[in-house]
Amino acid sequence: MDVVALRVAAGGGSVDGIPAAALTAAGFTMLQRCVPLVRALAGRRAAILLAPSPAWLVALAAADGRGAVLVNPDTSAAEIAKQCRAQRVGAVFTLHAFSAHIPDEIPRVLLDDAPQRALFTVPGGDDVKIDLGSHFGLQLEGDANEPGRDEECVIIDGVVYTHRTLIHDAQHPAHATGGASELIKTVLAPLMAGAAITTKR
Repeated sequence: MDVVALRVAAGGGSVDGIPAAALTAAGFTMLQRCVPLVRALAGRRAAILLAPSPAWLVALAAADGRGAVLVNPDTSAAEIAKQCRAQRVGAVFTLHAFSAHIPDEIPRVLLDDAPQRALFTVPGGDDVKIDLGSHFGLQLEGDANEPGRDEECVIIDGVVYTHRTLIHDAQHPAHATGGASELIKTVLAPLMAGAAITTKR
């Protein structure tokens, strides 16, 4: 219970009608079922090129154990490439619509069909279809008062936010400041409190 994704799952909330626990389970399942993804991320960061959505939470869980660079989908292709290379990104979690903006040498995971399926792909390489829909549910046990790991969770505009910082700020969202404040107030804090949030426009 000391990582953000698990704390969100334990809150009992949902994103666009899908339980947060199911989305988190799909993200962890992805790591278990896609060896090429695990290899791509070894010793490197992940990147999440997505707006807040069910797929975003799947990606956050799949980035477990490494920092996730949050990239605004409205960012130019040149800036996306710059961020990915500067932040040592091993793979990008995104949608098919944004995949062309990612440098060719960087693998990407397409989450258009998440939380049922995902596609790991590298331009010029073999695609790997990942079934996320037949996983077992998460059995969550632990102390919900744990402060959180003092390890990087997300990177926003070059600033590192640890699990500990995000969990603390989500518990006190009125005091959240900095680049992560919107994420905390609109996504993490509501989900940790068990809210049903809607991101579809």
